[in-house]
Amino acid sequence: FWHSTDAIKGFIMSRPKDGIPGRRSMPQFNFNDEELTALAEFLKYVSEINTAGWPPNIQG
Repeated sequence: FWHSTDAIKGFIMSRPKDGIPGRRSMPQFNFNDEELTALAEFLKYVSEINTAGWPPNIQG
């Protein structure tokens, strides 16, 4: 899922305008296409960061 910016964009765009009754949900921000693409690319980028072994030593 997170390897595709199209899937990320589709998930964000599919959020109901008024949320899901009785549940917490991500609000609909009404991003324009440029903002949505930038956000999807950022989320894809950060999902690929290898954080295993962080911090690199006890001193941080």
